[in-house]
Amino acid sequence: MRTRHTAIPTILAFSALLLLGGGTAARAADEPPTLEMLAIETAKTPAQHAALAAYFRGKAAEARAEAKRHESMGRTFDLISRSRAAGNAMRVHCERLTKNAESDAVEYDALAAGQEELAKTTEEK
Repeated sequence: MRTRHTAIPTILAFSALLLLGGGTAARAADEPPTLEMLAIETAKTPAQHAALAAYFRGKAAEARAEAKRHESMGRTFDLISRSRAAGNAMRVHCERLTKNAESDAVEYDALAAGQEELAKTTEEK
């Protein structure tokens, strides 16, 4: 869960990206633009790509925190469940969510690395 303190820097980073950015790429007419989509579509400068890299690193950290939370819940259900079957089912559920969140973190890290590379190779205009 995102706290107010971690959401504010993200909002500020995207606001800066939008102020510094240009036009947006075409998208489906029925698909409303999100702030994230606009930031990605308009990133043209090293600073904008660096801001996106930081955003994706933050998303990776959030996913890792979510994985730890589910891992902990899975252990807890095993310990407190009155029914072995119910405890097993919840543990398996939490293991799946843990793996999904860990996979998400790896994907966000890859996106961040790509943006970091763009930040290094994009020329200032």
